[in-house]
Amino acid sequence: MSLSTSFVKRLAALTTAVFLLALSHAALSQVKPKRTAIGGEPVASTMWVGNSFFYFNNSMHTHVLNIIRSADPQATVRATSITISGAGIEWHDMDSYFRPNAIGRYSFVGDNEIQFNKPGRQFDTVIVMDSPTAR
Repeated sequence: MSLSTSFVKRLAALTTAVFLLALSHAALSQVKPKRTAIGGEPVASTMWVGNSFFYFNNSMHTHVLNIIRSADPQATVRATSITISGAGIEWHDMDSYFRPNAIGRYSFVGDNEIQFNKPGRQFDTVIVMDSPTAR
């Protein structure tokens, strides 16, 4: 028994329409989050720890900084990327990243000028990415 081409086309069109209708319903039924603000002081410095997925294509932190600065050109945020190609998280010596006078002690500003950051905690937040493929 063979199905006619026009029947198959109508069935495909009907299936597609039902699928799209179901998707639009799911999109419209989203619940508004109860909490939309994080609170506290804004993050001014971030350490990105990971592997080549973070630094490929001008590094993830550069893209995030560009988004922040496009929203607020006066924003004074700082990001440091610590990446090892192909690394899993176990390759990173996290304790050494937070020792005094270590990573984040200075920044490059302007025309490759070095600016020393205030002593103390250098990062407000750390974003860490592991790679299961590195195992």
